[in-house]
Amino acid sequence: MAIDLSLIESYQFNNNLKSRTLGNVLMAYNPETGETMELNDTGMDIFNLLRQEIPIPQILMKLTEQYEVAQEDILEDVTEFIERMITQGVISL
Repeated sequence: MAIDLSLIESYQFNNNLKSRTLGNVLMAYNPETGETMELNDTGMDIFNLLRQEIPIPQILMKLTEQYEVAQEDILEDVTEFIERMITQGVISL
């Protein structure tokens, strides 16, 4: 079951993550779990916005402006990405 992004009032970014950009790919390592993530350019954009702890509704707004798409067109993908970031310990609610 998908989370409702509109219900997320705040979150915390895991500042213990180590990340590096290699071309248009972001590699992020979580030393707490030993997991490594490889993010494409869109994932990198969301990751960098999360790192700034920008509220989720503002992240959605920034993405719709940047990619010139309607929010409903990206909502499912962004929701899945946020769920993955929670599961992998990138952010906590």
